[in-house]
Amino acid sequence: RQADAEAVRERAVEKIDALDARIAALRRTRDALTELAEACGGRHTSRASCPVLLALTEPDVGLHGTLDPTPGR
Repeated sequence: RQADAEAVRERAVEKIDALDARIAALRRTRDALTELAEACGGRHTSRASCPVLLALTEPDVGLHGTLDPTPGR
């Protein structure tokens, strides 16, 4: 019974660690989008010059892929 309780506790700690990693990834994504929104300011009249759209569609701009909150991606 002690071994079962320890296994359950270890599983809970693993889940907490996974949640913490997802939260961190979501915070990074929020911060990146905040910076992009501030940079945009609604001044860009074409989609080609919009920093938000560029970041979401162009891998070399920097935000591509960070919208996936799965750690390690």
